[in-house]
Amino acid sequence: MSEEALQEALKELERKIDGGEVQEIDRVISKITLFDSASSIKPLLCLLRDDALYDEVMYSLIHAAETFDDRTYTCELLDALPTMCHASPSWASIVIMRVLNSDSAREQLTLQARNANQGAKKSLAWLLEKINNESPLFLSKTVAPLIAAKG
Repeated sequence: MSEEALQEALKELERKIDGGEVQEIDRVISKITLFDSASSIKPLLCLLRDDALYDEVMYSLIHAAETFDDRTYTCELLDALPTMCHASPSWASIVIMRVLNSDSAREQLTLQARNANQGAKKSLAWLLEKINNESPLFLSKTVAPLIAAKG
């Protein structure tokens, strides 16, 4: 399947989400996952919206993006973070907390953050500090990625 077909499927997904066509959204997400293309991760995550009518749809987007290996996922996630923080800071926090709760994903996030662009580092640091302020229980999980983001 071509990159052009993947881009069309992502546009179709965005139309279905904007139109509230819940029954069709999972079908389109399944179609996108068949491409098995890491280039779908960022667009999927950038469709997250804090004002979404259905949390289930947002979780479906996250689950589809999380199907990739931790290295690939965290690299693409970091690239998406500036957009996510602007468009949907609450969902961005949820995504990062999910990464923090996985030892291997957290390790990859830390490694990838060291080489991330400044926008990604700034967004990651902001999210990690926000998470620490809301739940000090995450402090032990945020130290290493926070140091990497600020370094």
